[in-house]
Amino acid sequence: MKWTNKGHQFDTYGEIYKKRNRIFIYGAGEIGKFVCESIKFLNCVDGFIDTNVEKQKSSYCGLPVFHPSAILNSYDEKHLIIIAIHLDKTQWRYQIKRKLLLSGYIYGVDFLGYEDFIVNDLLLHIFAIYAHLKL
Repeated sequence: MKWTNKGHQFDTYGEIYKKRNRIFIYGAGEIGKFVCESIKFLNCVDGFIDTNVEKQKSSYCGLPVFHPSAILNSYDEKHLIIIAIHLDKTQWRYQIKRKLLLSGYIYGVDFLGYEDFIVNDLLLHIFAIYAHLKL
């Protein structure tokens, strides 16, 4: 196989992340806190999304917590949504993905699971480079 696009293999992601350079974390729990702490050096998290009314009344990790309807009722072009729900809770994750898909979001473009973004951290590095010029 011949490499035909040297140094530009991630430009497709880069075009997305230049526009979608802010983040909402879906899940104001321990994994959400882990995601927030992992990317705080980018200063790009605008808040959490969670159905817990008590968390919505206050803040989590110093950031506001929004009800899902506040985010899902209108397609948001500047935020990447990271689903920070434990992998064991597949039913919750499925419902969240379904709601996002029905709202017009595309998996891998508009939203990702935390395991794809943080744990597999290649996308985190691509996001940091293209959206914030940091590595």
